[in-house]
Amino acid sequence: MVDVGSSVQEPITSDQEVAAMDRFSRLVLLVIMAAVSACAAMETAESGSAGPTGDAPSTPQAAADPTPGPTGEPQHPPSPPETSGGEEDLWESLLNGVRAQARVCGAERFSAAPPLRWEPRLGAAAREHSRDMAAAGRLSHSSRDGRTPWDRIAATGYEFSNVAENVAGGQPDPQAAVASWVQSPGHCANIMNPDLRDFGAGGEPGATGTIYWTLKLGASF
Repeated sequence: MVDVGSSVQEPITSDQEVAAMDRFSRLVLLVIMAAVSACAAMETAESGSAGPTGDAPSTPQAAADPTPGPTGEPQHPPSPPETSGGEEDLWESLLNGVRAQARVCGAERFSAAPPLRWEPRLGAAAREHSRDMAAAGRLSHSSRDGRTPWDRIAATGYEFSNVAENVAGGQPDPQAAVASWVQSPGHCANIMNPDLRDFGAGGEPGATGTIYWTLKLGASF
């Protein structure tokens, strides 16, 4: 009797079967690689990553509307009060503070000048012209009826040997108006002129809320 033992003989595979299995393995590998590439492309698209040239910028968003005031209405500069002793004192303090120091106005040098004093007739002429500018909605030294600064001052009964006029618009208060005049050579020179000793000033808001300011300076006989 022949003892065959427990060994198992490996099946014999032909060359054709080996070649077929090799082709099948390579086909499976190609399918797997294609699937991996597709997944990677999907992940890139979902992440929003830019291509070689970069993505276009996102559409700008409109800015939020300005916050309204407490009442929901547009906010305008406050209307200046009627000229009173307190306002006269404020104007005197501002203007004489400028005149108290030597100053250069453009190409002109001025020494400190004597203090100005409030003149009611110049104050009336200044307020009248501010109202005229506010009604017209424009800055001008001429009234709507064609009168000049000299005409308006003469109409008040103020007899003068020399006068000057500064106007401004858009400043919220006398402090800002005076500051704007000091920055302008011609207006600065009017304020610093030592021959001018009297003054009157006032402001008036126009229809849009812009305040128009007038400063009258004079020297009486």
